Amino acid sequence: MKRRLFLAIPLSESIKTTILSFYQEQTPVIQSIVGPPKWVQPRNLHMTVLFLGDVEEKDICLLQQRLSQECLKLSKFTLAFDKFIYAPAGNMHRMVWATYQTHASFLSLCNSCRLAVSILPYLQLDIRHPKAHITLVRFGQFRASQLPSLETSLVLDSLEVHTLELWESTLKPTGAVYNSLLRFELG
Repeated sequence: MKRRLFLAIPLSESIKTTILSFYQEQTPVIQSIVGPPKWVQPRNLHMTVLFLGDVEEKDICLLQQRLSQECLKLSKFTLAFDKFIYAPAGNMHRMVWATYQTHASFLSLCNSCRLAVSILPYLQLDIRHPKAHITLVRFGQFRASQLPSLETSLVLDSLEVHTLELWESTLKPTGAVYNSLLRFELG
């Protein structure tokens, strides 16, 4: 049996609370252009480190060992909030992200995770440069010129990164449901 998995940094309750305020503030603005926005449910909010895709259930124990070893080699770190943006970059957007400033420790965490999971040769990993962000909403594609400004006075707290989690994504007709399966402490 295969399970759809990814590695994520969990968010603090204070970050989630501010994101909910952002939702309330921005819903009328975004809805005026894209229709009812599909905000990520608070229980599903996270910062993705690496999407693994479909993983054989029998391989999860091996992943657990490898990820635990790699995480112990890494130091805890803090990510500073940058801004809210439309994503992906370019002229066509289909999401809103809360972005965090680039940090060498975040890139090291991403690379260490890639190394740890490379034991499973069937995984098709994303090779793009990782961007520290939280996906807040998804919608159909729109040109940048069609979308309203994301002006806000809201600022997310810094993200204290001391754990990594293995999450499962279960696709349902109402949307994806995420559950944390394993937790790994950073050294």
